[in-house]
Amino acid sequence: MKQVVVLATSSGYPIYVSGAVLRPGKLTIDRPITVVEAIMEAGGFDRAKADPKKVSILRQIDGKSMTFKVDVQAMIDGKQPKPFYLKPSDIVTVPEKFVWF
Repeated sequence: MKQVVVLATSSGYPIYVSGAVLRPGKLTIDRPITVVEAIMEAGGFDRAKADPKKVSILRQIDGKSMTFKVDVQAMIDGKQPKPFYLKPSDIVTVPEKFVWF
């Protein structure tokens, strides 16, 4: 009789969320995740400061930095049906809204 040993390891990868969220920082993700889900994992928007219409994702592709602009508010409102999935080491930045005094 032969024995087979199977080891399950977590293959988590980092995603970074910064800016106007309640808990900015590094998230370790072990499944495909959308930008909306990552923001919620970071505590959600800081509603007093966040501009959810101008979220940016910084991604390295073939050694080059690419920036994607995403209207997360449209996704939440159901006006943008296509989710934006994040990749390992993506940096999500939620900008603060500009307020005139």
